Amino acid sequence: MHARLGHVLLASALLGAGCTSSVEDGGADAIAASAGSLGILQVEQLGSADVGVSGPPAQLGAAFARYRGLSGDAVVGLLGGRAPGALDACGVPELGVDALGAPDASVDLLDVGAIDVRVGDAEARLVPRTFPELARVAAGFFYAGDAALGDVRADLDVYTFRAEGSRELPGFEVAVPAPGALVEVRVDGELARETERVGLVRDRDVELTWEGLDPRDQIELELVSEGASLLCRARDDGSFRVPAASLAALGADAGARLVMRRVRVQPFDAAGVDVAYVRVATTRVFDAAVR
Repeated sequence: MHARLGHVLLASALLGAGCTSSVEDGGADAIAASAGSLGILQVEQLGSADVGVSGPPAQLGAAFARYRGLSGDAVVGLLGGRAPGALDACGVPELGVDALGAPDASVDLLDVGAIDVRVGDAEARLVPRTFPELARVAAGFFYAGDAALGDVRADLDVYTFRAEGSRELPGFEVAVPAPGALVEVRVDGELARETERVGLVRDRDVELTWEGLDPRDQIELELVSEGASLLCRARDDGSFRVPAASLAALGADAGARLVMRRVRVQPFDAAGVDVAYVRVATTRVFDAAVR
């Protein structure tokens, strides 16, 4: 069905990432409405502790939607993202798939023309792809792709997005300074490395620390174990304690995964869209063992 496909297409392009910061008070109110329009531009750059070493291609995605009969939060879920949530808290992420059952629910995915993404000397182009007509609720266009953007320098390099525009929506341009890489990540005091498995125990709190950088940013912690997922959102102040009560929702798994993202969200004005924002994330992924 459309909801599942939308999540797979955009979430796979973005490692399952979504909007994690508030979109400003006005935007948060608008996105909770049962009818409206929204636009999301997303970049996820997978990195490591080796600053200056280029990682795999960045994963890019975008979607612009006009909807009714369901909340903007649910639409974000359908597009592979996550609606803004509480800070310094953990919970099970929801995709909003159940909202498709509403009899008057509809989502029109809009075309904004080709989108050029530029950072430093690197540039990539996203073109609209037809969203397959698999269900009555959602149809239109989405954007997803990979790009080799090189070694991006925090706050020195700027991600610039320029949409050509189309008959449905006019073009726009927006720029967002790149957030910093995640370094000095430790789990219960032990330095976390991509080459080693991180150990997590469910019956006690787990302390995660990192080098905190910028109050504009937030940290997203995602634990995936035995097919279940736990999502925590924290301030970028250098530490967060995952409570044992939250970890208890996960099953034991020697092949679990810990995903840690530094996320920067910047709202922008786009003609014809109620709420629009850019989400840029720098991400590290660690193998984990949950017991």
